[in-house]
Amino acid sequence: MLVVGQIALCVVLLVSAGLLTRSLIAVARVKPGFDPEHVLTMQFRLPASRYDSEEKIADMFTRTIAEVRTVPGVEHAALVRATPLNGNGETFPYQVEGTGEVDPAKLPTAHLNVVSGDYFETLRIPRLAGRDFTADDRKGSMPVAIVNQQLANKIAPHGSAIGKGIRVSPGDQTPWATIVGVVGNAKHFQLEEQQLDQMYVSYAQRPLIFTELVVRASGDPMSVANAVRSAIWRVDRDQPVWRVRPVTQSIEGALGARKFTMRLLASFAVLAVILATIGVYGVMSYAVARRTQEMGIRMALGARATQVVSMVLRQGMRTIALALVIGLVISIGATRVLETQLFGVERLDPVTFTVVPLALAIVALLACYLPARRASRVDPVAALRAE
Repeated sequence: MLVVGQIALCVVLLVSAGLLTRSLIAVARVKPGFDPEHVLTMQFRLPASRYDSEEKIADMFTRTIAEVRTVPGVEHAALVRATPLNGNGETFPYQVEGTGEVDPAKLPTAHLNVVSGDYFETLRIPRLAGRDFTADDRKGSMPVAIVNQQLANKIAPHGSAIGKGIRVSPGDQTPWATIVGVVGNAKHFQLEEQQLDQMYVSYAQRPLIFTELVVRASGDPMSVANAVRSAIWRVDRDQPVWRVRPVTQSIEGALGARKFTMRLLASFAVLAVILATIGVYGVMSYAVARRTQEMGIRMALGARATQVVSMVLRQGMRTIALALVIGLVISIGATRVLETQLFGVERLDPVTFTVVPLALAIVALLACYLPARRASRVDPVAALRAE
């Protein structure tokens, strides 16, 4: 019973660890829609007491970007309300011009981000149609927007979304923004999320005191961190800057929880395998030791060594087979707990549910074989003398 319990528990742990491992691999293979390599991010918030108008905010940002782009080693730089995979961001209901009056509660939602020109080039999000934001897209000019490919396909499934009107929070009667560009889809909150409808508006038209700076460096992004800070301080020496880190660190952070859970379960699973192997070996060794005289008598009566080994293995593997079946049945129910943490793999993944019991059966077979081989080497004369 102890061996059956050990192996059954081992099956549950290994199946869970296997599913999480396959899920982590699937998440790691997800293409985020942007290139995180060589990109540095940092955050700062302008004091509202000093920057008390949108004109002052926009002017500060304009001068800051200009200074940062002069730093040696900086290829591109831009401002963004919320960088991907850092946990920030908001979604709003949106309405497309020409759809008529719609109940705001029934409107679809899109993730809204506020960016400056060159943002898409900095993160290497491909521009598929239209143009980027320019210096002419400033406060007082015609509102413009850029949408991702998924939203563009919904707005104009059989044509171009360029020139269409769109606005967020229609209940506020905000002005229509003209779509001037379409860019590729990009993950924002999580790598495993369903792709969001995304809408981008110009920072110069919607200046906010909180922002993030994204910088693409020609080499190690941290090598330009101090110079970029200095560029910001040349514009405002009292401006604090924090959360300075590469975008790749955000991706690692997004995978961190999955890695921790997977490693924890894998550690328990390995320990369970070791204990189960020791348990099987110990029980089989004890059983063989008790039957030493029986084995000697069988061999004295003409049983071959291979027959003795086969007999011991059959008896041992019957117990192992029972344990594997019990473990698989428990796993089918236990993996319901993991279902919300899985991505790209089914809860009853046939590969995992095949490989785990097969691997355990091989390990258990080896643990049974060693005592069986020892039983086949019993000296019949010594066994009969003891009898």
